[in-house]
Amino acid sequence: MSHILLILIISTIKTIFSLKKEKPLMKIQTTLNPDNIFTFAYILPIRIGESLTDIDMLISTKTTENTLFSNTDRPYSKQILTNTYMDRFKDNISLNGEFLYNFTFNVKPDYTNLNISSIQGVFGFGIKSKNPLIDNLYLNNIIHSKEIYLKSYPVSHINFAVDISKSEKKKYTFCDITDRDDLSKKYRESFVCEYTHLLLDNDYFNESILINGRVIFDTTSNYIIIPFDYIDMFYEIWALNKSKCNEYDDEKNETILYCNFDVKDLKSLKNLTFVFDGFGYEIKSEELFVKMNDINYVSLVRFRNENNNIWTMGFPFFKKYDILFDYENERVGIKKNTDDIKNNVKVVNYTEEYMKWKKENEGFLNININEKKIMYAGMIIGSIILLSVLIYIIKKCINNIKSNNDNDNKTNKKGNHMELIEEIPQNDI
Repeated sequence: MSHILLILIISTIKTIFSLKKEKPLMKIQTTLNPDNIFTFAYILPIRIGESLTDIDMLISTKTTENTLFSNTDRPYSKQILTNTYMDRFKDNISLNGEFLYNFTFNVKPDYTNLNISSIQGVFGFGIKSKNPLIDNLYLNNIIHSKEIYLKSYPVSHINFAVDISKSEKKKYTFCDITDRDDLSKKYRESFVCEYTHLLLDNDYFNESILINGRVIFDTTSNYIIIPFDYIDMFYEIWALNKSKCNEYDDEKNETILYCNFDVKDLKSLKNLTFVFDGFGYEIKSEELFVKMNDINYVSLVRFRNENNNIWTMGFPFFKKYDILFDYENERVGIKKNTDDIKNNVKVVNYTEEYMKWKKENEGFLNININEKKIMYAGMIIGSIILLSVLIYIIKKCINNIKSNNDNDNKTNKKGNHMELIEEIPQNDI
């Protein structure tokens, strides 16, 4: 009995000491309204300056910079703009009761196009060599690990939350962040993973559509955004009648689809499964259209006019999956949102088929996108030259055949003429 008591005391002491060493967790929960998809945003409330003025910041996983908008009428912004002529400043902030000192902000006009008056700036949760906010919180023992995750609570009063805390990593599937040096500046601090295949309504990897592009997980996007080159493919995937759909371009150079649907047709749309690093993540296509009136729907899939193969996962994806942004290991964790009992999407493990495909295409996959463009151009030019050479050879052969035929005809005529001469009697000459 004494031995058992001693063991219990020792284990209790160990637990106490381990708890003391454990860095405290920090959770930032924001009540949002996702009912209106067009005004939805992930908002981080902070307090700033000596007066601890409350302001709302848009959470962006595309940048590591923090920006205060210069065209806002809120008191703190006015104070900053009248007291400085510089395009950046430093001030202290309070985040969920924890203070961070001398934090740097840029001063710029609002570039979000969200038209949400309460948002006064952008807080950068992107990734490069380091993230200033995440590193600051970690070094000051405010957070346990360098990660944040987005969590949906559809059945509670908190619709969505952004947690800066410890998560259960075992439940996630992961995709590693790829090299971003070849991307345009606006994507270089984003969480970018490899996106190779798209599946339709089935689990058969060998029947998938090859994409061989990349995917960005963007907290500032209310849509799933796809390169414009794929718009005809999606008309075909969803069996959309072009005469019943209208295309509109917005200020972001993105094409929006408005379509006339019957409810029965909407439910019959083929579902999409995106394959990131060997794992497939399903999205129900009928949930990618928002009803505008009795018969018209607007698509939550937009088509961006850019010369790249970058796909963007925004709110429609985050609504179905919890997303873990892991700064320490440079990866993105994804798991099905199990808090939503109506969430019937599935995650499928295709790693065996994916690794086989990757091994077969290893040389091709190691080439970056610019090198691929050069390679494709070289292949096209080489094909044109080869075709030209073949055409030249064929023409040459045809000309030679014609020439030989002409010579044969001449020879035959000459031979016939000689035969005629030989047949003429000598006395007739």
